[in-house]
Amino acid sequence: THLASPPMPDVACVSGDYRAKLGESPLWDPSTNSLVFVDIQTSEVCRLDVASAAVSTRPLPHGASCVVKSAKGGYLVATGVDDTRTGGRMVRVDFTRDAGDGFGDVVGDVFDAADELAGHVTNDGAVDPMGRVWIGTKMPRPRPAYVMDAESGAFARDEANVPTAALYCLEAAWKYGANGLKAVGVSQKIDEVGPVTISNGIAWSPDHKTLYYVDTPTKCVKAFAFDVQTGLLSDERIFTVVGGGCDGVGAPDGVCVAEDSSVWVAVWDGFAVLRFDAHGELIETVDMPVSRPTSLAFGGEDGKTLFITSCSYDASSEVASVLEQEPLAGAVFALKTDVKGVEVFASHF
Repeated sequence: THLASPPMPDVACVSGDYRAKLGESPLWDPSTNSLVFVDIQTSEVCRLDVASAAVSTRPLPHGASCVVKSAKGGYLVATGVDDTRTGGRMVRVDFTRDAGDGFGDVVGDVFDAADELAGHVTNDGAVDPMGRVWIGTKMPRPRPAYVMDAESGAFARDEANVPTAALYCLEAAWKYGANGLKAVGVSQKIDEVGPVTISNGIAWSPDHKTLYYVDTPTKCVKAFAFDVQTGLLSDERIFTVVGGGCDGVGAPDGVCVAEDSSVWVAVWDGFAVLRFDAHGELIETVDMPVSRPTSLAFGGEDGKTLFITSCSYDASSEVASVLEQEPLAGAVFALKTDVKGVEVFASHF
């Protein structure tokens, strides 16, 4: 249920009248002074021209869950493999080409819709400093997978209800095709992470030695030691808990990191973006005019503007009803900050 919106003096709507149903995966493109993102519910790749507040869109037939930059040109979008939107693959999207020609080149499969994960779909993703693409999945009908101890407040996985989603990593490889040799992405499941229910935010520390990771129903932002050369993860730990434990309000969704090592987290159903220091201590709360901020990315001319996507979709309500309560739900927001975001990398394929 969407709640009444609190006043919000610091965050500005920068998308005009545009409202996404489920905006996600914002990505700043300095070459065009624009923000690229996806609307998961409408299966569209979107580009916001910040100067004019105009949003252009490209529909994808099999879903769109996240977007990343590609060193080979354009953007890579995670999508399904057929009309069910299940399974996972990466396709190239190029806004400089005509709509009919600007997408559809498959550059790598994340997982097969016909395998043991039937019904699973891709969700959030990011690119590491070596050009590998990390993409998580979510279960078709997620169920509570954690139970909380009434005395300690700690929570642990419910072994009777083990989730089956996962985190994947795609690395560049060469493939022979009709037009000769081309770079593609080859996927592997990351066994060090999970089981996973709803894979969401993925980000790296400024020194690339830590990977931050969100599985939303756990209410946790996890941290892993990261070997940038090999991509291996180790030493899993809880970086911070968002939403007051299993029964609290709100849960972590997207994450991004600034050059000062602060970690910024969008809180789904929490009317907030939270900023944590490198030790996981809360240092700033950014009140939002919408209950469901989804993800966030630094950008702008100086790299110090935090862009935030949001959601107007509620499975239990009509979008029009949601917008009556929260007129800005689904908008893209911008917040001027005192820090720059870390470098955003492009995939090698």
